[in-house]
Amino acid sequence: MTCTNHILYCNQICMSKEARESLDPAYQEAIDQAVIEAIEYMRPQLDQIDRDNKKILEDGGMAIFEYDNSFFDEILALTAVQNVYYEINNKQINGLGTLLIAGTEKTPT
Repeated sequence: MTCTNHILYCNQICMSKEARESLDPAYQEAIDQAVIEAIEYMRPQLDQIDRDNKKILEDGGMAIFEYDNSFFDEILALTAVQNVYYEINNKQINGLGTLLIAGTEKTPT
């Protein structure tokens, strides 16, 4: 198995912009805090599930290959990769990728 840093366990917490903006600011703040707390709660559990499942596979005889983060940084810096990201993010999903990245940067790692 080659670890590629794709999302293995995808969890979504979604609300339409219109629904959120229709709420009283106090409720918006409460939802924001609840999302932060949910992510803080889920992230370590998902990390542990990932480690446990990799161990099961490795114990069963599977070879696991992992890359250093510098490898991914190098790939993401390629013009062709940035062009693909731009095309998808800006022309297909109306900037959602940028919004999601910004959201993950606000949450604790």
